[in-house]
Amino acid sequence: MGVSPIHHVSISVASLEKSIYFYRDLLKMKVTLEAEVSDDAHIEYLRLEAGTVGKVAMLQVGPPMGAVQLIEWTNKKPQRSPNRPGNPGVFLLAFELKDESINELLVRLKAHGIQPWSAIVSSVIPNYGPIRTVVVEDPDGIMIEFLELPTQETIALHRTKSKQQ
Repeated sequence: MGVSPIHHVSISVASLEKSIYFYRDLLKMKVTLEAEVSDDAHIEYLRLEAGTVGKVAMLQVGPPMGAVQLIEWTNKKPQRSPNRPGNPGVFLLAFELKDESINELLVRLKAHGIQPWSAIVSSVIPNYGPIRTVVVEDPDGIMIEFLELPTQETIALHRTKSKQQ
């Protein structure tokens, strides 16, 4: 048996308050847990400096998998040096949009001063179908990609057409 779908992704943040606002209030994720990481077991497990404290918030869109865990560490100086494509490490989180379009999302985000990196990108993936994507940044500069994906029926249609050719 292989691994299951991703349970959660952990992101170190400069300000838990600002990051919770972005993920909860703007992306409509639900805070499902708030805690503190400061015990010796976690210090050893995560190879942290002695005395490190992490304020934690777990956010989800729906149960049971796919959570984003935000952690503000007390012993780190906030740095805005996010990873980018080509650098090792997390540089992007991608979320499929279900209940609103990219256009609707962008109107809402722009009202809070969040601008997309570029225009919405539309493309057709062979054997899959049309997709639309756009990228913004979270408060710490992590790239957040939003996707409008084809329906299962559209994917099946593209795959049927591909087999016929």
